[in-house]
Amino acid sequence: MDKIMVHEDWWQTPLRAHVATFWRIQQRGKPLPPYTPTSGTLKAVVNHGRWVVECPNGCGDALCVSDAARYYICCNCGGKTWYHVAFPRDRQLIEAALMKRSAQHPFMNAPTRNWVVGETVKDLEAENALHPEAVVNRRG
Repeated sequence: MDKIMVHEDWWQTPLRAHVATFWRIQQRGKPLPPYTPTSGTLKAVVNHGRWVVECPNGCGDALCVSDAARYYICCNCGGKTWYHVAFPRDRQLIEAALMKRSAQHPFMNAPTRNWVVGETVKDLEAENALHPEAVVNRRG
């Protein structure tokens, strides 16, 4: 499956169960805090071909986000705060521009499939033109 990945493409476990498992491991058996979506919104970014959200506390944690369950809590630093996850309005255009870039595997070896908040589709297309060696089927 060659696409910009979300949780459901990678894991068979629903996001909440996946997060609960990692929470118990990282937080030494403590139960996952109840879901309370009152802490604000985090914006999803693309990292190596995966839609992810990064910990707002700066601990370095990131989670491959879900289309079905758009929320996040950091299992690494144990922030105990739930956030809503938002995809950009132009998600389909961003994905289309990134899918022009080559990848040996959709998310394990897709180092040029990246997008950050503030980067436009025009920016992505300009990068594609600047680095034709990274673009799939450039000639045809």
